[in-house]
Amino acid sequence: MSPIQDKKECEICAKLKRKFANDEIDEESICQCFAFTCKNCPWLPSRDDEADYIRVRRREDPDRTRSLNLAYPHRCTRCEREKKRYQRMRRRLERVFECAHSFITRTYRMPKIITFGLPTTWTFESDPETARTALKRRLADARRVMQQYGILGGVYVTEVTTRSIEDIGGISYKHHPHVHGMFICPYVKPEHFQEFSLQLRSIGLGHMWIEAPRGKRHKGKYYTAEQQVAGYIAKYMNKDGGTCATFGIMRNGRK
Repeated sequence: MSPIQDKKECEICAKLKRKFANDEIDEESICQCFAFTCKNCPWLPSRDDEADYIRVRRREDPDRTRSLNLAYPHRCTRCEREKKRYQRMRRRLERVFECAHSFITRTYRMPKIITFGLPTTWTFESDPETARTALKRRLADARRVMQQYGILGGVYVTEVTTRSIEDIGGISYKHHPHVHGMFICPYVKPEHFQEFSLQLRSIGLGHMWIEAPRGKRHKGKYYTAEQQVAGYIAKYMNKDGGTCATFGIMRNGRK
């Protein structure tokens, strides 16, 4: 086998290796090349396969060809879409962490996962988008209140969960529209935490669930905070086909 046929690292693996150069993390633990695949993907090689390059015709220009390495999977449309959404969300969250880490003061150096939403009520309305619209009408006021409490900006997505029961009067629905996001949020002292988490009550929203994500190991693999949150939020984007929004310092692109 010629040197050019040696199995090469993908760009994601190389980036993670540089980031964790001082940690004892093997390549298998951080490799993302085989993620986002399913039984419907047209090509799923073994992780131990060596590189095998072939020439294939370009989809946009059949008269030209490109190199394809058969040592990596070829995903179906659904898996490729989920992978791209995850990667876009990962890049957005990396910007949030970079922005937070650029502050000299430690007050803002740990971004927070924040979830909040509308209080739930039973209704005969079956369409969950009605509840999502009601939540979105309050988001402008929510961003204003959050900035008053020191939250400088962030990225977020909306989700609606639905429960239903059937009785004599028909089918009743309980829609719960809420927001999942990563925000540049200040450190809050324990004695002020309850007041801070109830800041959106004045505009008709519920209390805020707040958590500071950290890197951790799971089943022998190390996951950075960005990886965990990217998967957490991208899951809701894939689930509802939603989009990601930014506000505050992240929207302006400032650090």
